[in-house]
Amino acid sequence: YLYPNPSQNFIHVEGMNYGQNFKIFNSLGHFVKEGKINPNERLDIQNLKSGFYCLKFDISPCISFIKE
Repeated sequence: YLYPNPSQNFIHVEGMNYGQNFKIFNSLGHFVKEGKINPNERLDIQNLKSGFYCLKFDISPCISFIKE
């Protein structure tokens, strides 16, 4: 579960039990960011342009979100 959606600066991911690597792709499928996020951390999206994105973890399907 990802919130808030849409968001301007940060997103939170609920339901994580351990740190996970992630990748973010834009609406055209281009890679824009990667890193690692731990439970209870927020993910900084301030530098992304406004639009539709896909947050992908190593072992899970894509989670869509909107950057305002």
